[in-house]
Amino acid sequence: MQIFWAVVVGSVAHFIISFIVSFPLGFIEGVTKSPLNIPVWLGLTISQLEVAAAIAIAVYWYGRRRAA
Repeated sequence: MQIFWAVVVGSVAHFIISFIVSFPLGFIEGVTKSPLNIPVWLGLTISQLEVAAAIAIAVYWYGRRRAA
């Protein structure tokens, strides 16, 4: 059951991180009325970092729960 909750925590963390990263970019696009033209490699790198951060949060949470 702890694995299930670690997955839930990771999913929620990924949603929050994605929102934190995407909101400023969307806001800038909305204000300037022009696309940011971020290169594909940079967009993919940002996505991979979001996932890595979410996994790190889930593993940290799981380790803390397991140690308690």
